[in-house]
Amino acid sequence: MATNFSESLTQDSDEVTEMFCEECDRHGDGYATAVAFCVDCLDYICVTCQRYHKRQFKTHKIQDSNSMPQDFYFEKCSTHPGQLVKFYCSECNKEACQKCKNNGHLNCRDVNHLPTLALDIQKSDELINFRKNMDQLSKNIKDTEKLLNAKSEVIKKQEEKATDACKEHSNKLIANYKQHYKALIDNFDKKMEETIARLKKKRLELIQRASEKVKNFEEKVRKAETDMKEEIVTTNANFKVLKSKHLNSVGNLKALTVDLEQAQKLGQNCKLFIKLKLAKQICKQIQITTDQIQHSFIQRYKLKESDIQPTIQSLEDQTRYSKSFRSYSCCHISI
Repeated sequence: MATNFSESLTQDSDEVTEMFCEECDRHGDGYATAVAFCVDCLDYICVTCQRYHKRQFKTHKIQDSNSMPQDFYFEKCSTHPGQLVKFYCSECNKEACQKCKNNGHLNCRDVNHLPTLALDIQKSDELINFRKNMDQLSKNIKDTEKLLNAKSEVIKKQEEKATDACKEHSNKLIANYKQHYKALIDNFDKKMEETIARLKKKRLELIQRASEKVKNFEEKVRKAETDMKEEIVTTNANFKVLKSKHLNSVGNLKALTVDLEQAQKLGQNCKLFIKLKLAKQICKQIQITTDQIQHSFIQRYKLKESDIQPTIQSLEDQTRYSKSFRSYSCCHISI
């Protein structure tokens, strides 16, 4: 299968020395060497395409391989990757492919074929003057580099001198500052030793009072904790009784269901009659028990600490553990 030549071009296309037929490439007919150039269409064409081109466009000017532009530019358009860059807009100073020319440069009056524009670029005044300007710019850059090096030496010496002076001044300031603070610290240490002696004495007295206070407070809190635990245990015991009743109701209902289904399956109508009457009485009692459980209330306990930051005085003022840490709420239990 033939490969589209334009799709295989890379950035190394400068190595390509011959032009390909743009018409064949455009229609996916593979690679063919260009042997002519249509001045009106600005397309390179092969032998076959040239024959058809002359038939279809009899007024178009065709240049042969010797007279056609020989400087080939194979770069692809960044906006339209499938298009070759063939034009240059002197008004916008931008290169363009055929699609760019048709869409983006409709109002531009100076859009020309790139190889035609570049035909005499080697001997153009533009290139010659630009090279002269480049040489002058290079000379200016070298002169500027020498000037910068000379100024750098002066700045370096000034910097070293200023740095040494700053360091000497800083050392003097720091030494003076340290001396003043040493005097302050020595005076503080003397007062601190006197204060520590007084505080140690007061600390011993505080420890003795605190030990007694903590002991009394701990006894009060532990007692309140014990009372609360006993109350919770009692509440849980009542709930266990409700749960036991419910389990008995579930078991009785299952047993009745099994007896009725067995008697009905075996065709024991008399037994089924007796079981039915008995089951109705038992179901009535189960319903009563279920209603009692559903309408029973339990106490929910939630430990809730006070949002206020506690103090010694506020803790001592508490008379019951539950006031600080317990709140009540009732919850309906659905079975």
